[in-house]
Amino acid sequence: MRLGFAITPATMDRAAEFKAAGINEAELCLFASRDSVEQALEDGGRVWDALTDADIDVWSTHLPTGGMWDICSLDEDMRRRNVQNLMHVMRAAAGWGSKIVVVHGLEGHGDDAHLQKIIDACRRSLDEMSTFAARCGMRVAVENMPRSPLEKSGEILKLMDCCAGLCFDVNHLLLQSHEEFLDDLEKYVITTHLSDYDAGRTSCNPKMAPGVLENDTIQFFSGKLGERHWKPGEEGGIVPWETVCRRLIKAGYRGPWMFEVSMKEYLYTAQEVVDSFLKCSRLG
Repeated sequence: MRLGFAITPATMDRAAEFKAAGINEAELCLFASRDSVEQALEDGGRVWDALTDADIDVWSTHLPTGGMWDICSLDEDMRRRNVQNLMHVMRAAAGWGSKIVVVHGLEGHGDDAHLQKIIDACRRSLDEMSTFAARCGMRVAVENMPRSPLEKSGEILKLMDCCAGLCFDVNHLLLQSHEEFLDDLEKYVITTHLSDYDAGRTSCNPKMAPGVLENDTIQFFSGKLGERHWKPGEEGGIVPWETVCRRLIKAGYRGPWMFEVSMKEYLYTAQEVVDSFLKCSRLG
């Protein structure tokens, strides 16, 4: 079974631990390396060195996000500059061995006319990035994102002809069930982000993301929260793991089961994450 883990500059010192838990592939995560191209390349190189030392292959690279990396800017000159910034990192990602690059798209909200402009800009960027990625032997995957136009499957479908497919983050669904989402998109999934969450339900689970627990009630925008990034099967988690995994396999998914679990403050060991996933998915 192919198991992977999203590894950042903050967790790269645990690469040997991931390897010992049966993790043979990684997503090299640069989503927080936002300040400059130079920072992203430096951070990526350091993570790649750590993965190489631990004999973990790079399956995917998560590109930086926001600001100078925004692919749906309505300022055309800025959009082109942002895509060029991403291509610098994509070229390095190919050297690190990445088969897939993961990108965020469709930031922001607005009326239908504004949203269509954002979609059009995003499509142009994905077309350009996909052409470049193919020359480098890679594919581009768009991630489903909460609190954005990419929160529901209908908008994501409008982008699937501009890239290779979807990075399915199972803890980002706030407005659709996993079953409904997969009805539309299961055949487009080419990589995953696996973790558990409670979709903003009231909870007193101590393993909350920092700063979101207030008087035992989750406080976030409309009262909903997505990115818990708990281990699969965590108490209070709602992801139907057996159904999700079964449907992806039946739809032809052959990539690694890539965990994107919060490893801050050593809440979990890598082995706990793997064992919990194998148990709740019944793949073990």
